[in-house]
Amino acid sequence: MRYKYYIGRSFDPYRNLAVEQALFPYVCGDTAILYLWQNDRTVVIGKNQDIAAECRLSELLRSGGKPARRRSGGGAVWHDRGNLNYSILCRAEAQDDREYYDRLCAVLGRYGLAAQYNGRNDITVDGKKVSGSAQYISGGVSCRHGTFLVNTDLSAMERFLTPPPEKLDRNHIQSVRSRVANLAEYVPGLAVERLAKDMLVLYGAEALEEELPAGTVRQLTQFYQSHAWIYGGLE
Repeated sequence: MRYKYYIGRSFDPYRNLAVEQALFPYVCGDTAILYLWQNDRTVVIGKNQDIAAECRLSELLRSGGKPARRRSGGGAVWHDRGNLNYSILCRAEAQDDREYYDRLCAVLGRYGLAAQYNGRNDITVDGKKVSGSAQYISGGVSCRHGTFLVNTDLSAMERFLTPPPEKLDRNHIQSVRSRVANLAEYVPGLAVERLAKDMLVLYGAEALEEELPAGTVRQLTQFYQSHAWIYGGLE
């Protein structure tokens, strides 16, 4: 499989989700898309979640943060500029879960880290989560997207996210920071930009030469920032 890459230049979550969806038509045959992007101060929830139940919504809005809903399932996550988000798009029949996680672990192996896939869509280092991901399929194209915690504000993650009490009890977790870690804790000085470049090298990706249709991106951005989608998940 050969990879084409697209780098997001915006920190707006609605535009970034729109770009991800706009990239679907560029997947064909053995060509996959690697999309790298960042959001600024955003809580992103899964398709079927209730935003008010997953975060301290009023506090998030007062602080200038944004709520967003993605098309995949899974739990709520915190994004800021200390995260590197990745989306890997390929034909659904060509996806290989083992290869997917092996490649992501191999990226971290470049820094001497013994990263492991824990079987729950997470990648860990020393037992702490440094990356989580989710998946959805549309029109025969699989999109797996996730995030690497590079130097994110873990105090903000803890402040705004509200994990269900039963999850905290089951895992005996008292703090978000007891179970997640930034990669910069293990690789001092690691920056999002360096990780992004190393991902492109490891995937052997070439730049996507085509321009995304501006009208399509604009229309999809309006959809993802609509009250109906964020608060109701309406198609």
